[in-house]
Amino acid sequence: MDRNGANAEFVRESDERKEVTYVDNVADAPSIAADRLGDPLISLESAAAIRDGKVDFGTLPNIDLSIVTFNSAADLPDFFESLVGQEYPLEKIGLYVTRHSSDEEEGWIIDEFAERHGCRFREVSVGGQDNLGFGAGHNRNFHLSGAGYFVISNVDIEFYSDSLVKLVQFALFASSNCAAVEARQFPFEHPKFYNPATFETSWVVCCLSLFDRRAFAEVGGFDPILFMYGEDVDLSARLRADGYRLAFNPYSQVHHKIGDGRDARLMAIGAIEAKLLMKLAASPLGLLGLASPRNLRSLRGYLSLRGRRGALRRLAAISRRGMSRFWRRWRRGLPRIAVPWNGLDIEWRRPFSITFEELELRRRSLELRVTVSIL
Repeated sequence: MDRNGANAEFVRESDERKEVTYVDNVADAPSIAADRLGDPLISLESAAAIRDGKVDFGTLPNIDLSIVTFNSAADLPDFFESLVGQEYPLEKIGLYVTRHSSDEEEGWIIDEFAERHGCRFREVSVGGQDNLGFGAGHNRNFHLSGAGYFVISNVDIEFYSDSLVKLVQFALFASSNCAAVEARQFPFEHPKFYNPATFETSWVVCCLSLFDRRAFAEVGGFDPILFMYGEDVDLSARLRADGYRLAFNPYSQVHHKIGDGRDARLMAIGAIEAKLLMKLAASPLGLLGLASPRNLRSLRGYLSLRGRRGALRRLAAISRRGMSRFWRRWRRGLPRIAVPWNGLDIEWRRPFSITFEELELRRRSLELRVTVSIL
């Protein structure tokens, strides 16, 4: 893999690689407000209470939990089993499911869960639509829900018993301009920036993240033109551009399954499309920044992955959307936000190296938790 992050090289080599290595290669990336050490998102006392599991269950609010499925039969049993094992009162959880496939086994698992456990939840809503992508599925769930906190979750995770309690506690303690709280992933998480003194991060990964309902609605939710990968970075950038702050909560943790089956091609395509959209939404001059040799190599890889004709149509549609967003923000006098990029991929700040064999050995070790971050 090109240590400078060229997506085309990543795509060509991904099927053979057994090791993933990220390096700190965006040292000159723009800073965020998290660098102000005197302005933490929550107090040290509140952070200690979350860490130590001090909970007043009577003060926990209603929340809505959103999942989107696509041929997810292999993941749903573990997901549902860990969900009903939550310490969070199930009667305060509304579960919203959007299905993007007609897989019979997946449908049977969801229906059986709703029949067996649905009465324990505040509400269980299951519906389907054409596969319009990750963001569009969660947008559908958002419009059906109504609680003040909207929690987005992957289905390839397993909750710890206190995952949701600690996620919501952070939001309750956080400053009023905190729009989203991200849970830590074990054993693999994106090595993006977060400040361990203030808990602020540059963007939230929607493996498990909580959003303030008003803030999510204010920015229009996910941009449905992004099918998968990069939509959470784009949403985070729009929230920050509107003056909100984003939090990484190291005390709320989920077990995220990962292995060789991840679609590296889809990830590469998503990163390229998200960057084009966000560059143009920030400024029409953003296209000039894509003309470096490294970016052009990645664009050539993108054309080969999608097929030249389909890729050009797709890039034209994304360009129109990006320009439209730029002019809307420009007319409203809203600022643009800088996002730290790595070539045509998202920022890498914290180095790590781990093999898929090690991940497999640790995959079921739910009792193992990360308690210290070394940056």
